[in-house]
Amino acid sequence: MKNTLLILALAVTLFSCKKSEIKTETKDATKTETKIVETIQDTVVIIKAINPVANQDSISIDKATQTLYAHFKSKGFLTQDEIEKKPGIRWLPKNKGKKVIEFSELFLFNSQLGVITYWNAEPGAIGHCVQPHLALISNTASGLAISNEEFLSPNFAIDSLKMEDNKPIIYSRDYNCYTKEFLKKYKVQLK
Repeated sequence: MKNTLLILALAVTLFSCKKSEIKTETKDATKTETKIVETIQDTVVIIKAINPVANQDSISIDKATQTLYAHFKSKGFLTQDEIEKKPGIRWLPKNKGKKVIEFSELFLFNSQLGVITYWNAEPGAIGHCVQPHLALISNTASGLAISNEEFLSPNFAIDSLKMEDNKPIIYSRDYNCYTKEFLKKYKVQLK
């Protein structure tokens, strides 16, 4: 009787379980790739003529900063060190209307010519979409000189500089601060 019950239980178990077969479906998958092709806008900016003197010392960050401050001081601007400050107070009413210059970066074409970027604002001015201004710096017969202020709009972010066929070229991007996007890449030749 035990054997019969065991055989019956085994038969019920075997026949009641369904075997699951693996079903495979074949679908034709087409993969679409989107490739973004970035183009570079080739443009020319006409600037006031500059003739760097090759026998001068190389442009350094310290010399460029001193030249920048002296250039704008002659126009009535102040440096950050020259404005009146109080600890914990960002803006003082007596500084209203004054313009302050602060060095940002130096980009060199070669040891005699470069682009200097600088902040130009009232003391204590804040804003997340303020970009540095640009000017050219070069060695002249009388030393370093700043020229061609604002030759490019401040919304141009410089990627690199180089000389091509003895002409200064700036690779830059037009930056939209509000959307935090780079709109277009530029190759800017200075003439």
